[in-house]
Amino acid sequence: MHTSAGSRAFLRMAGFDTLHDQNFSDLEIRRIAADEQRIVLTRDRELLKCADVQRGCYVRALKAEEQLKEVAARYGLAARARPFTLCLHCNLPLEPVDKALIAGRLPEQVSQLHESFVRCRGCDRVYWPGSHYDRMRAVLSRALEG
Repeated sequence: MHTSAGSRAFLRMAGFDTLHDQNFSDLEIRRIAADEQRIVLTRDRELLKCADVQRGCYVRALKAEEQLKEVAARYGLAARARPFTLCLHCNLPLEPVDKALIAGRLPEQVSQLHESFVRCRGCDRVYWPGSHYDRMRAVLSRALEG
């Protein structure tokens, strides 16, 4: 899916492959969508009118959480969600990582409070279920309900 930056993060958070780059031209978006069989999610009606955009959706909502709710309802995403399985930054799958391998990179409080970690092999970011995790789960729950 090609998305806006805000909804991209929420879609990735829910476990959906997304692609977004502010620097993509409409021509490039159309080519990538065709080559990779992607759905174009956009607020640009003219882009959706292009004959080579086979699958696309005009996203009416302005706020990212509402955009996720709209897209999830339209495409029935709730049943296929795999929350927290993709890197929010680079879209690659997250893998469990032993705490001992990353202990030197963790803030002291995080190291003391958490035992479960995942890492992205692409950008080497490390994630753990901290306080932000509960907030993100709440956002996903609201957006994917129904």
